[in-house]
Amino acid sequence: MPVPVCKENTFCSGDHVSWHSPLDNSESRIQHMLLTEDPQMQPVQTPFGVVTFLQIVGVCTEELHSAQQWNGQGILELLRTVPVAGGPWLITDMRRGETIFEIDPHLQQERVDKGIETDGSNLSGVSAKCAWDDLSRPPEDDEDSRSICIGTQPRRLSGKDTEQIRETLRRGLEINSKPVLPPINPQRHNGLTHDRPP
Repeated sequence: MPVPVCKENTFCSGDHVSWHSPLDNSESRIQHMLLTEDPQMQPVQTPFGVVTFLQIVGVCTEELHSAQQWNGQGILELLRTVPVAGGPWLITDMRRGETIFEIDPHLQQERVDKGIETDGSNLSGVSAKCAWDDLSRPPEDDEDSRSICIGTQPRRLSGKDTEQIRETLRRGLEINSKPVLPPINPQRHNGLTHDRPP
């Protein structure tokens, strides 16, 4: 399904979304997404600027890792060359049980590894999952993460470390509070805003 996005949106062709769960809630290996310009929906000029439609392409974990190590566009091009993995229209078959590297083992070595060697990676951001535990309470059982100790002492963050984490999270939240859509510019000329190219 095409996803409409505006020029200032954070999604671009070649971006990836790490989902870590089957996209159709089945047992599928297709658990992540790559984004590409939709091959059928052409960009549309609107009074607010150009709208480009992106297509979501489902990928396996190994394909996502290759996109992260190299680039999303390169993996999308490889998917186009393997008919059962999407073909020229990049159709996601949730029943696909093999990665493109299992279907054609030469793709990893000849295309991805060579691409990483010559192009490097275009990954510009990293996401992580973080969790904190209240170490002032005793652990409930041996599986409780608070039971992890260094020597005989439980791990504890210093006040300085705690404050540094708090400040970093606060700054990150401030940076990401930018609106998804740009503000509407009341100054228009022939239906186009002055600050955007036609």
